[in-house]
Amino acid sequence: ARAVAERLAIDLTEIDWGCSGGAAAPAAGPELARLCSTVNLDKAREAGCTRLATGCAACLRHLEETAAALPGPDDQDARWAPDPAPKMAARQQRARGVLVTALHEVIAEPLLAAGAPAVVTRPLTGLKAAAYYGCRAYRDAQGRVRPFASERSLERVIEAVGAASVPWGGRGECSGGYLTLSRSEIVEERTSLLIHEAREAGAEVIVVVCATCHFNLGSRPLDDPLPLLYLPQLVGLALGLEPGRLGLSLVDPARRLLRRLGIS
Repeated sequence: ARAVAERLAIDLTEIDWGCSGGAAAPAAGPELARLCSTVNLDKAREAGCTRLATGCAACLRHLEETAAALPGPDDQDARWAPDPAPKMAARQQRARGVLVTALHEVIAEPLLAAGAPAVVTRPLTGLKAAAYYGCRAYRDAQGRVRPFASERSLERVIEAVGAASVPWGGRGECSGGYLTLSRSEIVEERTSLLIHEAREAGAEVIVVVCATCHFNLGSRPLDDPLPLLYLPQLVGLALGLEPGRLGLSLVDPARRLLRRLGIS
């Protein structure tokens, strides 16, 4: 993602981040997740940033919920009270106003707004791709379809880099999420159905934006797995970046796809 952002003239600053609380919230409750997310929002402000982008769909939801619930100056509209610890209360105040967004949306913006042909040097002509948002990147915590999904932004990026976006019904379906740890048989069933549906739609690759979804889809034992590409990897190929810089040399199905596209 850093190499792609640099090529697109996006100024990314990596903060000294920590867990957003997503992994701890189911066991320890939402308060811990809010505190963890507050620390990250405050660190973004300390770094001089007014926007915090995350590549994790679970982190996106926790950071969004925390940012929306931070106590205001008079606290009357707050969904949760200021922390009694002075240091954390100060963090809450500094964290207010930081806009939370998804990293894939940041990557997509210049391609959708500035005319992609000007930056695409290696069009992925002929590639048929299925856009897969997954459940958390597709809907917010209130169950509303996110604008990025409702505006078909992932599909439009696929088309902007010269590939064809195949219509299919699994774009916003869940891959099984964290059940991969406790109920792996459910995840295996879900991912097998998704891969089958994408293949039936004519896809040669599934383009993903969620790390958990990528793991779930890519770690199941299949005789003929469908290649997976993170959105930044897809964009990076179209921008002329070497596969090694995009981490594609580590993934066997992706190597087969690269050979098919004539990229070495």
